[in-house]
Amino acid sequence: MSYLTIVSAADLADAQDWAAFGKLLNRLKVDRGISLTKIQQQARRLNLPRDLPPATVSPVMNGRRPAKEVLSCLLKVLDVPQADRATWQDAWNRLAETQPPSPIPRFDEVSPRQLGIHAAITAEESIGDLPEYVGRDFGDDLRKRISAGIVRGCFVLLVGRSSSGKTRSLYEAVRMVAPNWPVVQPAGTGEIVELLDAPRQKIIVWLDEMHRFFGADPRLTKEHVIRLLQFPAIVVATLWPDDYLKRKTPRGLGAPAEVENDRRLLELAEVVSVPDVLSGPEQAEAERVAETDTRIRLALDVKDAGLTQVLAAGPDLLHRWEQAPDPYAKAVISFAADARRLGVLSPIAQDAFDSAIGGYLTSSQRVNRPRHWLADALAFGGQELHGAVSALTPVDDGEAGLLAGYVVADYVAQHIRRTECPPRSAWETLISTAEDAEDLRRLAAAANARMRYCHEEEALRRSSTCMAEELSSSPVCFSGVGASGRQSTCCDATCGRFRMIDQPPTGLTTSSCLPSVSTKCAPPLRMTIPRRAGA
Repeated sequence: MSYLTIVSAADLADAQDWAAFGKLLNRLKVDRGISLTKIQQQARRLNLPRDLPPATVSPVMNGRRPAKEVLSCLLKVLDVPQADRATWQDAWNRLAETQPPSPIPRFDEVSPRQLGIHAAITAEESIGDLPEYVGRDFGDDLRKRISAGIVRGCFVLLVGRSSSGKTRSLYEAVRMVAPNWPVVQPAGTGEIVELLDAPRQKIIVWLDEMHRFFGADPRLTKEHVIRLLQFPAIVVATLWPDDYLKRKTPRGLGAPAEVENDRRLLELAEVVSVPDVLSGPEQAEAERVAETDTRIRLALDVKDAGLTQVLAAGPDLLHRWEQAPDPYAKAVISFAADARRLGVLSPIAQDAFDSAIGGYLTSSQRVNRPRHWLADALAFGGQELHGAVSALTPVDDGEAGLLAGYVVADYVAQHIRRTECPPRSAWETLISTAEDAEDLRRLAAAANARMRYCHEEEALRRSSTCMAEELSSSPVCFSGVGASGRQSTCCDATCGRFRMIDQPPTGLTTSSCLPSVSTKCAPPLRMTIPRRAGA
């Protein structure tokens, strides 16, 4: 049966914009009974010239103009007969001629906060969202590199610790060099691929927190960036030192393919290091600026932290964690920080705190918890400092009034000093509640690095489940060599418990993260907590 009986030629002729065109594509998808994940799998099975990840297909179904090659591959996956594809292509050609591309904002039309600059502290007589910029020693070099990109394109990467001034420095340099260029902030590699398929134009590609693109599906590659530079595009990015070093120097010839891909990508970048402590000339410049900017003056008067960290309210956030009013507030922030360091970038649901913090408390604290301990702890973590930032920030799910969860401040996640490995309750909660496959893959890698192999196995199991179209009614049993390179098996699938049948690799010493007897999973910490009388 022709697919034009499902979507007729008249339907395609009536489509007056890309939103209507996307609805017709979605009608094909629904009639075919195929999910976004299955579309990608089928495209790979057919060895089509374009990958079709959900990040590419979903926006098309919701009204974004598809690249012509994307449409051609979609029609093949949806089994549209060859004779009918020409009608779809004719409709695409008509809309491409009559529908102007979506306007892209100029750089000077986008607010600093939208570009990822931390909210700064407030002070008396302060004016505007940001304090006056204190020039950095690397400023001239940074502007020269970006200026060169106006003619031939550039890929400039600022590497520095959290709250060291990376994003603000990048913002000021681009604002001086190319303020009237359009700017895009891709949420994933799929959007970069769409940009490559669009007509070429001079453009700024803003990749703040570039670690989001490592391990993503599809991966950001060196070839993607090379094509952007030919526009020409000014590609700018920021990255933490740990993320840069572990990808820039992979472990010899046996490095995983994904790490090798990241290394090739980073080799293309022009790297500018951003110190988290001001140099002598920078300190002198800050003193000059402080004569007219009260926020800079306030920040300089704090002697136990650097200017950029104080401006982002980092020290006060740490002091609040250290001096929390009760163990529950401190445990809630500790768990959120541990989650971020273990690789969970999605918001943490409120219920997850309830089940996770048992391992951060003593037995007495678990038993004698107050009635409203969780609400009080989250309220404490969410209190803003200097009217700017908080240790925990509530995040919606795209609709006003609907809480998706909480995210921890970058500075808190990176600077909280915890020598203990996250407790079992934290691992189990994160693995059982995470819904993003990328979060679960990062959890598995973190578990492997800490020799928590039982958690690694379970995170990989959950990651596979999240990507599957339907949950299998029979238990999944992993067998063979996993990411850790260790032979393991599952011998108690009924209760979902993994038993590791081997010992840790030889030559490794024990630590606070290494079980003292064997690699078997310890019994889970039960959170059945009796309430006090009257509680």
